[in-house]
Amino acid sequence: MRTLLAPLLVALLASQAFGCTTTVVKKDAPGQTAPVEEPAATEEDEELPPAAKAETFGDPLNPDTPVVPLSEILANPEAFKDKQITTHGTVRQVCQKRGCWAEIRPEEARESETMRVTFKGYAFFLPTDSRGAKVKIEGRVSVMLLTPEQVAHYETEGATFDNKKPDGSALIAEFVAAGVEMTDRKK
Repeated sequence: MRTLLAPLLVALLASQAFGCTTTVVKKDAPGQTAPVEEPAATEEDEELPPAAKAETFGDPLNPDTPVVPLSEILANPEAFKDKQITTHGTVRQVCQKRGCWAEIRPEEARESETMRVTFKGYAFFLPTDSRGAKVKIEGRVSVMLLTPEQVAHYETEGATFDNKKPDGSALIAEFVAAGVEMTDRKK
């Protein structure tokens, strides 16, 4: 009896571990088999949305990197300066010429301050149709003063600056992303 149950148990455990569907066969009598029906899917199973497929740009994200809410970074960028962190948000704007920068906002705050995101070594860019997409980014925060010329240049590409100084310069917190995972992009 034990030798008959072992393969059955292995098949059952493998099907649960890998999400496979397996037909279990029960031996009734020598030479006869009858399939055992698996339980039918419940309404709850059918209501679950399929997992969103993420597009990846740059390096893969490290799951061990500390996750910090974007709202915390925006509130005190100096506290996270030069630290490797992961955060997430919604793309508010992206460079319409090449996708070489983006502005992201916290997902829960539609009318919020944004963080400028550039890409490490300009090794990758985001698609220009990324506005509204959800992103998870890993990298480092830097705080810098943009010259009036830099501010004017970025504004021609669609950037906004809430804290622009009277001389046209702006102190900004910038996230230099080494990797980006994006979902919900409307292509």
